[in-house]
Amino acid sequence: DDINIMDDLLKGYGYDRKKFGQSVSTKKDCLEYIDHIASTLNQSDNSNTLIYFTGHGFIRYKDKASIGILLNGKDTSDENYLTPKELWDHIKHIKGNTAVIIDSCHSGTFPYQLSNLFESKTDPSAEKESFIVLASCPALNLSLMSKDYIPGLNLGALTYGIYRSLKCNKGSFNLSSEVIHVGNEVHRS
Repeated sequence: DDINIMDDLLKGYGYDRKKFGQSVSTKKDCLEYIDHIASTLNQSDNSNTLIYFTGHGFIRYKDKASIGILLNGKDTSDENYLTPKELWDHIKHIKGNTAVIIDSCHSGTFPYQLSNLFESKTDPSAEKESFIVLASCPALNLSLMSKDYIPGLNLGALTYGIYRSLKCNKGSFNLSSEVIHVGNEVHRS
């Protein structure tokens, strides 16, 4: 429900969008589209790009406890598992302002690992100034979902908070003044 409600909202404001569904998305599809944004759609330093992920976050111990997003249900294969470094290697080429919203369990790993990358200076391209990652929970925590926000829809708390704020404020809002309400929690499983 998360991806559909955000897609409809952004469509209503006239944004160009590309939605990947759980049944067809792979890491390759996702990263190729981010590369497409960087090379063709996004040529201005004044452009704005929003990349929104929702679904399952997962700790994978086979590669030293990396945490990533599962792009196709609960399939933990390499073809479906997106890590912060893999995401950064493609997002860093997007010009202008870039926001990444991740509403999944363990999503706090993304801003944490990316800030370590920026501070370590191991990647000279890690100097992207207009970049923000919003995560729904700390790295080792589960993200909250509820059917209480909008009856009949199972939404993540972060997604609902952003949706409600954009809907109420006609497309823009100040994150520092927003309060995200939490309903009865349903852990993503």
